[in-house]
Amino acid sequence: MPAWLRNDEERRQLFAALRSTPPEPVRGSKRKKEEKPQPTVDRKLALLKLRDVACSGLREALWQDAEVQEILLKGLEDNQPELARILSLGVMVHLAASSRNCHSLLHNDQVRESLANLQTDGQPQEVREKGLLALVALAVPAFHECQQVSEDLRDVLGKAARRNAETSQRLLVFRALWSAAVVCQSPELFFGNQVIWATVLQSLQEEEDADIREGGLGVLSALAGQQAVAHFLWQDEDESRVCEDIFLNTLRYQPSRIRGKALTVLASIVKNPEKRASVWSYVSLARRNPDQDSCGKDDVHYAREMLGSAGSQRGRLGSDVSGGRSRAGSDASAASQSKQSGDHVKRTHTDQDDQMDSPGTMKDSIIAAASKSELPSVRWPALSILLELAWDEEHKMSLINCNVPESWQQDATSHGKNGAANHFICELLVEALPDERLSMKERKLCKHGHRRLVDWNEVRIAEELRIERENQSRELRNMLFEEEYQDWTKRVEEQKAMKLEDELSLEFRKHLAFLSYDDFDLSNPP
Repeated sequence: MPAWLRNDEERRQLFAALRSTPPEPVRGSKRKKEEKPQPTVDRKLALLKLRDVACSGLREALWQDAEVQEILLKGLEDNQPELARILSLGVMVHLAASSRNCHSLLHNDQVRESLANLQTDGQPQEVREKGLLALVALAVPAFHECQQVSEDLRDVLGKAARRNAETSQRLLVFRALWSAAVVCQSPELFFGNQVIWATVLQSLQEEEDADIREGGLGVLSALAGQQAVAHFLWQDEDESRVCEDIFLNTLRYQPSRIRGKALTVLASIVKNPEKRASVWSYVSLARRNPDQDSCGKDDVHYAREMLGSAGSQRGRLGSDVSGGRSRAGSDASAASQSKQSGDHVKRTHTDQDDQMDSPGTMKDSIIAAASKSELPSVRWPALSILLELAWDEEHKMSLINCNVPESWQQDATSHGKNGAANHFICELLVEALPDERLSMKERKLCKHGHRRLVDWNEVRIAEELRIERENQSRELRNMLFEEEYQDWTKRVEEQKAMKLEDELSLEFRKHLAFLSYDDFDLSNPP
């Protein structure tokens, strides 16, 4: 006797109700053409009872019953009534709450084929939604424990998150992929699957909904800590669209949750020493191609309008999902709200348009996110990027000599921080120490990072002073040697000139003596 039943009589009645079929219509009675086939009342009640058992701690014993497996798998067939299929899927969703049941479900070929078949185009909408819930419940073990037998289900999840699907469905799949990426020990299941990887990268684009971008960035933030994913994600190509999408998600006009996730992805990427230089020196495509600025501005305006309209649509969608019905005049109010939101987008983004007219670099975006005016979810990933760069000898000088961004120079001058331009990164790390919004561990890391930069800078300055003194002493010795050499050269030349003059005067006297001897008359001696 199974543990989830009390006696044989109850089992006989329950399975008899589960196998019951609706009676044939009476001859001569009229039946509506659009009426859907419905299961019997006894079958509905029996399936609801199985669902209650699956919600309890007896779910593992329930799935171990071979007769229950046969009935549930039969209830997923296409020839079954829609309500019976929905109730059978509801039982499976609750059964998947057990890791042991998940292992058994994924190793059952008939279960995988049935769940994959439920996501085809010809299935009813409610059946597809319920089947997707079952797939989402099996997503984590499909990427972790049962990865070898779940490739078909992973492809189905990737297709369910494509752009042509509904936003609520895509959001559900991205959250499941996010959870699976956290525990996944084989990241190649993501970037090695063309369907899933293309869907995740497509979700980073600015025209996507904010919730979808958050889910895609969450998946990447969970995977980017591994070196292989960082290589596939951040490629040193001149026209890499993925790098540009990540950069655009770190800009100031983006929502804080989007910026935090994008910066978290970068913080994981820079843990790879080979990627630090390319991330820190990244320049946006709009700045590299000035001729395309006008097109970039139009795309930014369109993306912002899309974000505003998507936000209003999500608000209306959330009210519908929570059970609320549309009232009279709701369409008119929704139209007026969308118009007001469009005007609000135009007004609020006038200052941001000026910033987007001249897109900056990744360095400027990271420094802006590390300021004390940002939320901790944005500030700490930016600070962690700076701390990772502080370990690299090649970037320490860049961090020390990093100047204040142009948009902050007026604020720094107004606060009397005229010397902040020389050691601005160190100032950011110091300002993080009293920030109680950060955890104690994070503040200690900022303290140690600041101390490491200051010590390195002091050693560098001392070494530069030593080298400068040596150069000065060497130059002084060279000058003295040059002066002595010049004096010696002058003395030698003077001696040579005096000697030459003496020799000339001697020759001249000899010549005069010879001339005087020729003029002497020997015939008339004195």
